Amino acid sequence: MPVCPDALQAMMKVLVRITRNYKCAQIFFEHGGVWKLLMLKNLHHFLGAINLITIVIRHTIEEPKVLKLAMEKVLRAKTQASIPHYYKELFYLLRICGNAICRAPDSFMQLCKESLRADVNIITRRKHCLSIFYCLIKLLVQKCG
Repeated sequence: MPVCPDALQAMMKVLVRITRNYKCAQIFFEHGGVWKLLMLKNLHHFLGAINLITIVIRHTIEEPKVLKLAMEKVLRAKTQASIPHYYKELFYLLRICGNAICRAPDSFMQLCKESLRADVNIITRRKHCLSIFYCLIKLLVQKCG
C-alpha cells in the first residue's frame, strides 16, 4: 500500500526525535525497526530519506558513553590552542556544535561544565573597547583516555 511521501517524511522525523533517547532506540532496534527501515521501498519519494535513516541507525548504535566521547573530541578540536581566537568565541562554538547540542543537551552541558572555561584574558586586553564583548572558550587540561 503506497504511503504519501509527506506522511512518510513526517513519520521519519518523529522517529528521529524518539530515538534520540538511547533506551527508545534500543527498543526500536530490538523489535527489528532498523531492518524494516532498510526494507522500505518508496524512500526515493522525498529528499533526505537516506539522511534520516542514517540518523536513526546512529541513534541505535551510539550509546551514551560513545556519544560523550565523540562530543569531547569535537570540543577539543574546536578549542585547540592553534585555532584562531575568533573561532573560539562562545556563540560561534555553540552554532558549530548545534547538532551535538540538539542530540543530547544534558550530556553536552555536563561535558562543557567539566572541560571548558571562559577565557577572561581577552576582556582585560580590550578594556578600551568595552562595547564589544567577546566570550572566548578555552579547554581545561585534557583528560587521558
